[in-house]
Amino acid sequence: KIIEKKEFPGNQLPIIFGTGLLSCIDGQDRMASFIRSARDAQRFHNYQAIEIAYALKTSRREQFIGTPANIAGLEEVWKNVANQQGMLPAIPDPITGQLPIKLPPNEVPSSLMALFQQSQQSIQSILGFYEANRGADSMEKSGVAIKEQQRTGILSVAVFYDNLNRAIEQ
Repeated sequence: KIIEKKEFPGNQLPIIFGTGLLSCIDGQDRMASFIRSARDAQRFHNYQAIEIAYALKTSRREQFIGTPANIAGLEEVWKNVANQQGMLPAIPDPITGQLPIKLPPNEVPSSLMALFQQSQQSIQSILGFYEANRGADSMEKSGVAIKEQQRTGILSVAVFYDNLNRAIEQ
């Protein structure tokens, strides 16, 4: 649905073209975007995030393990997850005398979490942007160390900023 229709006051869109990394290959100029070298690392990072979500989705949801005799007559209380109580009533099993046992919460496998963090660090190192560049807490303790980390991150994209400024100026 068209919400509003107006005549555009010109014959060209006001878009500034700025080159990124420019390389000459076989006599032809080839441009590459800033994020081109990080695409595979980002794909791997996205894949790890999907694997973590899948691991959580397919994990078991039970919170207790017990026998049917433990909840005989109390089934509605145990099956209703919206029921908020301070405790879940249970009956000791007539054979074993045991009550239901609380199971530990499900956890994401540590190998998946390690790969997820590694892929995140790979993207940061490829692009030259680290947590300190964004103002997040980092390992640096002094102001000089923080400023040096920020300067290093800025240098990694200086070509793009320079080209953008030149395009704007033209």
